[in-house]
Amino acid sequence: IQLRLRGVSTINGSTNPLYVIDGVIVSDVAIASGVYQVTESNRGSNPSPTQDNQVNRIADLNPNDIESIEILKGASAAAIYGSKASNGVVIITTKRGRSGADPKVDITQRLGMYTLMNKLGTRRFGSLDEAVQAFGPKAADYYAPGRYFDHEQQLAGRHDVSYETLASVSGATGDTRYFASAQVKDDKGIIQGTGYQKQSFRLNLGQKLGQDIEFNAATNLIHTSSNRGLTNNDNANVSYYMVLPGTPSFVDLRPGGNGVYPFNPFLANGSNPLQTAALVGNDENVWRLLGSGDATWSVYKTDTQSFRVLGNLGVDRFQQQNTLLFPPELNFQQVLERPGVSLFGTSQVLNLNTGFNLVHTYRPVSGAISANTSAGFQYEQRSIDTTYINAQGLTAGQPNVSSGTKVGVLENRQLVKDRGIYVQEEMLLLQ
Repeated sequence: IQLRLRGVSTINGSTNPLYVIDGVIVSDVAIASGVYQVTESNRGSNPSPTQDNQVNRIADLNPNDIESIEILKGASAAAIYGSKASNGVVIITTKRGRSGADPKVDITQRLGMYTLMNKLGTRRFGSLDEAVQAFGPKAADYYAPGRYFDHEQQLAGRHDVSYETLASVSGATGDTRYFASAQVKDDKGIIQGTGYQKQSFRLNLGQKLGQDIEFNAATNLIHTSSNRGLTNNDNANVSYYMVLPGTPSFVDLRPGGNGVYPFNPFLANGSNPLQTAALVGNDENVWRLLGSGDATWSVYKTDTQSFRVLGNLGVDRFQQQNTLLFPPELNFQQVLERPGVSLFGTSQVLNLNTGFNLVHTYRPVSGAISANTSAGFQYEQRSIDTTYINAQGLTAGQPNVSSGTKVGVLENRQLVKDRGIYVQEEMLLLQ
């Protein structure tokens, strides 16, 4: 989803709100997979690589763990979170165990499938003259009365079984409150080579030490694996729905008896979307850990005033790896000087925030006035380290061996070539 709290106020800058989950200022950075190096999506007036249908990483959160959502915007958001809250703040609180409540166990199992709902549709040609008028003289070599192929159905007609398993347990024992949950999800895409898998585990604990001290801790371990296919913006006529409009419905794109996909005669690069879906690999793998802790100490409390000491710590750490393969037998690769492309991208993201506050509250018995005084400090750290590697001219059948290599590096990382081996700090990649 895309969430806009205050409207779009910039063209090239970010318009996403700030997300805070259990006190953790989390990252929702959208990291490009690197497929733009094949689709040339960043060619033209907008050179940004973030046109690869990238994921908003807030999708990693298990929605079944959410207890409440609060929205802040305007002056109230800026007063707490500063300039980074200019697009608003979404405060998410996850579930906790309730004191005095009996243990509660919930288990949910979902099964279903995804199907193509609304087709864009393909024109049926009633005569040779119509076909030639639309696609030129070449159409006469392929047109036959009544001949029609539903390319969209062939491409996106998969409907394998998908499932989601949810389990949670919550309750309290003495002064200890707990909530634990697990999610296992496997969604099958409607296009071959697409799908989404997620495993999520959460443990939230709350502990009271007497009447004056309380601790809370929350941890969330997430693993997601996405098979993304080839969609979204494209300036090279290689992605599925950029190819279909230029392909007449009377051309058969299915593989022959030998398993070889035909060239698309109506595109200069011969791109065949059915072949692309079958052979291209565009995989994204993410491991993520969210952790937070806070403590409250009520140092002094009377009927008219109180003094508290507050501390909090939040960490958001994830690693994203993108592995893409365009084998040389692809039709649109065979027309290139060095067919076959292997792409690898890795990103390390860290968000850290901590704070310490002293809070004094004064309210006289009359209730005529109320005064809150606080003092403290806050520390935040955000870092993104991304590297892309592009290998071209692949040896047939070998996704990591090429006759010629092109290397792209971002974020001040350095690669050194020595006899075909690229050394990147502690990572070795054989090209």
